[in-house]
Amino acid sequence: MKHSKVTKGKIIELSREPVARTIGYFPVIEYFDELEQELKTFKSLMGYDKNKFQIGETVEVRYYIKNNKKELMINNWSSVWGKGVFATVFGFIFFLAGLSGPIILF
Repeated sequence: MKHSKVTKGKIIELSREPVARTIGYFPVIEYFDELEQELKTFKSLMGYDKNKFQIGETVEVRYYIKNNKKELMINNWSSVWGKGVFATVFGFIFFLAGLSGPIILF
């Protein structure tokens, strides 16, 4: 995140898609790419509740280059830190479970 850029974007669409047993709304955002000096769009990889964002709403977009590919996300806590925190918490739970020894289910 140290070498990422933050810019403003506008939600132009909410893409409705099935996620597990529910429906997620994936914001499609138009933003100005300062690196390439042009207007671009991207669809968020995270789905949200229907009422989280509105079409026409302005949001912050965070982007950075990773392995010669641009990674984009809405600049909010869950997008930036959610996956890392989730992996850490569940990794710690499995670590603790491993310390307690095998669980016998029979």
